[in-house]
Amino acid sequence: MSKDSNLISIELSKESKRLMQLLKSHVGTLSVKNSMNLIGRQYRQEVKGIFKKKQARKTGLRWQKLKKKTLKEKERLGYGNKGILERKGTLLNSMTQKNHAENISDVNHFSGSFGSNVKYGVFHDDATSTRSVLPLRNFSIPSETTYRVFLRIIDEDIKSQLEFIGVDVK
Repeated sequence: MSKDSNLISIELSKESKRLMQLLKSHVGTLSVKNSMNLIGRQYRQEVKGIFKKKQARKTGLRWQKLKKKTLKEKERLGYGNKGILERKGTLLNSMTQKNHAENISDVNHFSGSFGSNVKYGVFHDDATSTRSVLPLRNFSIPSETTYRVFLRIIDEDIKSQLEFIGVDVK
């Protein structure tokens, strides 16, 4: 405490000052871009698996089977051998192919976003959407296990970068 009782003075330790200088000198060089690109690839693979299994991430949450009327209509239109939500493949491809026109793969040094711009996808995927005819076929949210893996990838990437510049990370 200083002589003035209304003022408190705090000094950083030498080590804290050193770490602050290290971080300050490396502003702009720390990035999660590489880990986000890896997560994007893994995310697209997980979504592909969800479509293939016709199942959300939790066992037992299989997508509701198509009704006979729907199967007959698909057959009549020439889509009989296509999987659920795969009539033309636009939704699946937009979710699983980074180079697809409707794919979202927005990665920068601080964040990443992945998904699809296909407008009708939300009606199938969003549990909060009003359901009249279309059953829920959630496909965009990774499993809790995969989500934890994604967080670990980011955590390890940041720790690795900090250690590279001399910051001791526990």
